[in-house]
Amino acid sequence: LDAAVSALEELTPRVGVFEKRALEKDPDKKVYGPKMAERVLAVAGRLADAAEAADELSDSLAPLRRQRSGERRAEQQREEEEAQAA
Repeated sequence: LDAAVSALEELTPRVGVFEKRALEKDPDKKVYGPKMAERVLAVAGRLADAAEAADELSDSLAPLRRQRSGERRAEQQREEEEAQAA
C-alpha cells in the first residue's frame, strides 16, 4: 500500500499538468482535441478516485498497523530480556 500511495503522490502533479491542458478554454492555447481531452480528464478522475481509495484504505489499516507494531516491539523486548537472562 505504501508503494502504491507513493506512486500516486508522484503521478498526481504530472497528471495535473495534463488535466490543466485538457481544460484549456482558449482555442489558441489548446493542446488536445476533444477526444484526447476527454481521455486525459478520465485518467485524472481515475487517479483522484485511486488516491481517495488509498487514503480510505490507509485509514482503515492504521489500527492494525499500530497493533502489529506494538506486537513486534513486545516480541523484541521479550527476546532482549531472554538474551539478558541467559
